[in-house]
Amino acid sequence: MFFLLKFRQRALYALLLILLSVFALRPAAYAAPGDEQLKEAMRRILQENPDILLDVLSEHSDELLNIMQNAAESRRVKAMTDNWNKDAKEPKQINFTGRAIEGDKNAPVTIVAYSDFLCPYCKQATDVVDEALKAHPKEVRFVFKNYPLIKLHPFAEIAAKYYIAACLQDNDKAVEYHALLFAGQDRLAKDGEAYLQEAAKGLGLDVDRLVKDANGGKVAAMLAEDQGEARSMGIKGAPFLVINNLILPGAPDRALLEEAIQKALSLR
Repeated sequence: MFFLLKFRQRALYALLLILLSVFALRPAAYAAPGDEQLKEAMRRILQENPDILLDVLSEHSDELLNIMQNAAESRRVKAMTDNWNKDAKEPKQINFTGRAIEGDKNAPVTIVAYSDFLCPYCKQATDVVDEALKAHPKEVRFVFKNYPLIKLHPFAEIAAKYYIAACLQDNDKAVEYHALLFAGQDRLAKDGEAYLQEAAKGLGLDVDRLVKDANGGKVAAMLAEDQGEARSMGIKGAPFLVINNLILPGAPDRALLEEAIQKALSLR
C-alpha cells in the first residue's frame, strides 16, 4: 500500500511538472485548442491534492527554476525575433572606415559586434561568430567595434585602442590580433599593455607605431565613434550584435545567430 501511495504521489508530481512546463514555455500570445482542458486538469489535481503544490516546490525547486528560466529566455528570444522585421526597416548608422573586415569583403551579410576584449560573454559571442564565418565563407563577413566596459575591466579601453591602431596598420594582422586578444583574455587581464605589445610583436605589427597611434587623437576619435554608434542604438552592455540591420543583444548560441543570418539573407 505504501508503495502504491508513493507511486501515485510521484506520478502526480510528474504530471504537474509537465503541465507547468507546457504553460511556462508557451509564448504568452499563443493558445492551443486544448489549453482549457489542461488548465482544468491542473486545477483538479491541485483541488484534490492541496498539499502537492508545496511538495513540488520544496522537492523539485531546481526543476521548476529551470522551467521558469527557460520560459523567460524563450519569451525574450521570441520578442527579439519578432522585432527583426521592424529592425530591417531602420538602417543602422555604422561607419566601417578604417575597421578590419574578416571574411569575404563582398559578403551580403555583415555581422557587427560591439564588444569588450576582457568580457567573458563577448568571448563566447566571438566563438559563435567564428563558427558562422566558417559555415558561410561567401555569405558572411565580420566587423569588430569597441564597447569597453571600463568600470568592470581596467584594461578594456587600452585594449580597444591598441586594436583600432592595429586596424590602421594592416587589415589581416588586425583580424589575427582580435583573435589573439580573445584567446589570451586571461593574460590580457593580468598583464594589460605588456601583453598587448607582446601579442602585436608576435604578429609582426610595428609596435612603436602601434603605441603611438593607440595614444593619439585619431584612435581616440574612432573609439568615441564606436561608443556613439552604440548609444544611438540603445546599447547598454556587451556583447551586442547587429546582423545587417537586425539587432541581437547578448551572446547568442549558434542556432539563434544562424536564424538571424538566414533572416538577413531573406531580406536582401
